[in-house]
Amino acid sequence: GRDMGFLSILNFFVKLSKGTARMTTTRQAHRLGVRLSLGRLLGFYYAHAGYYVGQLHWYHATYGVLSLVFLGSLCQGTGLLPTAANSVSVMANLIYGPLFGLFLA
Repeated sequence: GRDMGFLSILNFFVKLSKGTARMTTTRQAHRLGVRLSLGRLLGFYYAHAGYYVGQLHWYHATYGVLSLVFLGSLCQGTGLLPTAANSVSVMANLIYGPLFGLFLA
């Protein structure tokens, strides 16, 4: 078979996302948006551009939570802002508590 290295897989996903971006700016997508019912329109959106928007939100949410946990541990380790450190540690315990293992399975 063909060599499926990181760059070839990345180029494939780049090709898919460029095609999706190009398709969403066409007149055909506008005509579909005008004529489709709400359920079908949402299905069309989430199957095309909505997938990439959803991935973007997941990445930003993950980085936001990780940065808050990092800042909380930094505040707790240095002793600066003790109330902020306590609130971030409570949030981290809620997010990464015992129920976190259920979502990994």
